[in-house]
Amino acid sequence: MRQKYIGIENELVSFKGGHQISFDSEDFKRLRDIRDYKISSSSIRTTDGLGFYVDGNEIEILTPPIPINKGFSTRLTDSLIYGRDKVLDASPRLKHTGYSMHWNLSYTNFSEGNFYKQIAIPFHLFGLTPLSKGMGVRNKPGRIEILGDSINNKDQINATALLLGSCYMANYDNRRFPIEIVNAPTNTLFLPDGRFNDIEVRDSRGNLSSMQVQEYIERFHRWLTPCINELGGIDERDNLKSFISGAKELEFDKFKYFAEILYREGKGGGVYMPIKLGQKNLSQIIQKDGCIKREDLPLECKLLGELVLQKKDQIRNMTWHGIEVGDRYLDNIESIYQYAQSLNEDIPPYEPSANLSFTPSDFSNEIDINGDKIQYNLSKDKSFNDKGIDGKGLVLDVIRVLGNYDWKRLAIAGGVALAISLTAAGIKLNHEINKEVNKLEIEHSQNYTQTKK
Repeated sequence: MRQKYIGIENELVSFKGGHQISFDSEDFKRLRDIRDYKISSSSIRTTDGLGFYVDGNEIEILTPPIPINKGFSTRLTDSLIYGRDKVLDASPRLKHTGYSMHWNLSYTNFSEGNFYKQIAIPFHLFGLTPLSKGMGVRNKPGRIEILGDSINNKDQINATALLLGSCYMANYDNRRFPIEIVNAPTNTLFLPDGRFNDIEVRDSRGNLSSMQVQEYIERFHRWLTPCINELGGIDERDNLKSFISGAKELEFDKFKYFAEILYREGKGGGVYMPIKLGQKNLSQIIQKDGCIKREDLPLECKLLGELVLQKKDQIRNMTWHGIEVGDRYLDNIESIYQYAQSLNEDIPPYEPSANLSFTPSDFSNEIDINGDKIQYNLSKDKSFNDKGIDGKGLVLDVIRVLGNYDWKRLAIAGGVALAISLTAAGIKLNHEINKEVNKLEIEHSQNYTQTKK
């Protein structure tokens, strides 16, 4: 049986005094312990079982490959959060914002194109933000890689892992969600309104219909529930269900917050700036979690850490799926963990990935939509409700009742232009922001927020 693994690469952007800088060699040295395996001056594998390297100017955190079995989503999340904390501890003079997050899955027996169709809607909601450039799927040696945005929220990372890993296991068992997306282009934000968007779909009989994304994701979750139940604990399953229903806000639900980021010029060139918004100090700055201790790290971290601790001088090469150590070549992840297990009998036994016989929930493949569509409600979007920076009342309230406004060019302060083009649902943020907007006096901003077509 081929083993099935999941891992994360998370790239962070560093700032000093509000200016973007490289994660330099001195900061990187503080990440490294003398016992770690030094691949190069900017790349290490640690006795924590994690990897760190500087990719150009940005620091990147690599979790170990986590076998997809019961509780895997929490183990994966914990290892990433611990790695983030290590970066923050090593660079106290810097601030960091999330740049990208790549989700790695071990090599599959299905094409990246077919897998993309299966995960396009779920990952678009769970792995991107309203200011994203889109998602992608590509093959890498020994794995398939899903490219998305860096997600700050720990609960959302856990939910995304459980949803993505469960879908991967279902596809590996040659199960396909019977409702197919007709058009899901890559490398673009094709659902600018998130769960409020309408999409064209085809059922297994070839029937075409329009469906709201919320309806799609609920059906997808219901279809996948037997697999989710096998792989997730009660808390993990409940956490995922809360994001599916909207009881917990995804990053993609926070339209007011991301509109404010864009208005404040808080993102440029794909990089979030280390600004704070409003009286609650909302921010994309990575904050230390501090809840995951070294002794609490998952088994996979301890196994790779033990291998580094005992064999670092004999390691000649170390990749996602293979390690050269001494005269051995360990050519798959399972053999790496088994070898590491043999080095220390006090470490708990390694548990391989689950061997599921997946039977999806039984519901009609025919598209029959009877439920009412959900509607965006500005008053229920709690992602940004402050009075603005320093209490000046500068909230840019660009999001109105969905479907009722086609915002065009608005003139503020005697001709300072802010071009805002919103989709039918009122969320797509296609802005051309004049830099002078930030200099507006309070009365001008108040006049703008009261303006209606």
